[in-house]
Amino acid sequence: MDNPAKRPRGRPKLIKNIPTTPSDRLELFMEFYIDGLPSKDAWIKAGYSPETSYQSNSKLREHWKYLEKLIDQRIGSHVPMALARVVEIMSTAKSDQTRLLAAKDILDRAGKKAPTAINITQKDTEAMADTDIDAEIIQLAKKIGLKDVN
Repeated sequence: MDNPAKRPRGRPKLIKNIPTTPSDRLELFMEFYIDGLPSKDAWIKAGYSPETSYQSNSKLREHWKYLEKLIDQRIGSHVPMALARVVEIMSTAKSDQTRLLAAKDILDRAGKKAPTAINITQKDTEAMADTDIDAEIIQLAKKIGLKDVN
């Protein structure tokens, strides 16, 4: 006879939503991984054998494009909520600086970022005549809004 102390008591626990195909299991593994589990833990939680957990990192490398797509979808689903929060900060923050930074963030993300590069041109004034230098100075002064430069 078997030992009654080792016999399980009650009904065995049923695992719900067990992946039925390798692709389902792989997708579940990647979902667990992007949820923050270490790759080996995600591997086992997805229903793979602990003895094959050494394969988890190679599967991530093998299917990196799919993993990237899952991450993009996950991030994309939070964009409306994040934008709403930045707009709320822009509208309700007590600090002018905080409101300005939120507004800049929205404009930057919309592709309306202020230019950060300054183009500098240099001319050899040694080879220029005095009249050419004067004309250049007048043109630059008008460009920055000075009046009566002539």
